[in-house]
Amino acid sequence: MSPTQPLPHRRPDALISYWQLRQLIGVLGIIMPLILPLGNKLIRSSGKLEPSISHYYYSIMHVAFMAILCMLGSFLITYRGTSKWQGWERVVATIAGLFAFGVATFPTQFEGYSDPEHSQFIALILHDLKDVPDWVNTLHHIFAATLFSSFAVFCLLFFQDSDTGIHDKKKKRRNILYTTCGILIVLSMLAIVLLTFVIKSWRFPNYTFVFETTALLPFGISWLVKGSVHWPYAKNPILRQSIKLLR
Repeated sequence: MSPTQPLPHRRPDALISYWQLRQLIGVLGIIMPLILPLGNKLIRSSGKLEPSISHYYYSIMHVAFMAILCMLGSFLITYRGTSKWQGWERVVATIAGLFAFGVATFPTQFEGYSDPEHSQFIALILHDLKDVPDWVNTLHHIFAATLFSSFAVFCLLFFQDSDTGIHDKKKKRRNILYTTCGILIVLSMLAIVLLTFVIKSWRFPNYTFVFETTALLPFGISWLVKGSVHWPYAKNPILRQSIKLLR
């Protein structure tokens, strides 16, 4: 590399790709709880919500469910971070990426799926199984819980640091948004745990799906905002106006 050639991490195209990576992670988090039931409705004409997002593994949206998790896992593993805790940020992102693959690889229990006659889980049919083994279901929940926990860590810790070192009013506003997103993720996880194991009498239909959605949307929004550095200079006026208060 010649002395006059910019270092890879300082090249404009590399920087843009880095911000775009953050945006892509955010978009995946936002669309996942939306596209799965919508696709199921349009293709299968089933308006029923599944008990959890993970139950769409068995639906006609199986491929979309797997694709989103695998893309999310790939993006997180390649993410390196820029905070002052960069080393830990890289570790957490890598763990989150691997566990996203784990959620896709080890499905949740089949029980509760709304349309068992049209299940996409061929292995259950071929082996005449009523459900996945308990250890598979347990691994799925461990992977999912760790994945959501890592989302909260990014919001409450890593995203609080500035990429540029500037902590102006808009950065403080972004930090409030990141903190709010992190708290919503934690509260959503606690709600699932409490309704599942403690206050079962307060359960309502599809509560796991609802609280997974209230965790994924803040996760997606936080990553989208974190990657919005170039939005104030975008040609699209919608992008410029949408981020005006934060950038």
